[in-house]
Amino acid sequence: MPGLRKRGPAHAKGFPGFGVRAGNAGNRYVSPELPRNRGSVPRFSLEEWAKKELDRAKALETQNPAQAEKAYKNLATRFAGLEAATSARERLQDKAFQDDLRSWALVEQIQAAEKRLKDVPGSERSAKDPKFARMNSLTLGQIKTAAQGLAQQGARPWILDEANGVLERCGLEKIEKPAAPAGL
Repeated sequence: MPGLRKRGPAHAKGFPGFGVRAGNAGNRYVSPELPRNRGSVPRFSLEEWAKKELDRAKALETQNPAQAEKAYKNLATRFAGLEAATSARERLQDKAFQDDLRSWALVEQIQAAEKRLKDVPGSERSAKDPKFARMNSLTLGQIKTAAQGLAQQGARPWILDEANGVLERCGLEKIEKPAAPAGL
């Protein structure tokens, strides 16, 4: 037809090696990697995708509750109206999850304080060493205060394990895990 131009670069007409299929030569630019039958591309529904994201957020809860919170918030806004988004909003408002978030914030404070500890030449990196303890007294005090906060909150054992790892490396007293209830 007069006035219409063919799509695609002129140098690629009819040459399959330049991203143009032989059947489409000169008409449109098509990637050779695309399947000819579009029905063979795996597809999944939005509900399945939301469910996978919800499962990923649940798995993050025991590794890093702060990241799980971000994942739940993202899921609740991105997939609004779906069942997975409703579950994410409910989990964000759950009291146990909120307690874990508060406890994890204290663990992150302990980890950040550990990074601020200064090494003292000729001394061991432990609160039991007088030189090290004197040089880092403020930071060690912050670690102790956050650890006491964790003990008072009654944090879950896996959160206490994270904090106790830092306390052990610093040479401080570990937090005792609460005794399990007699009925369990």
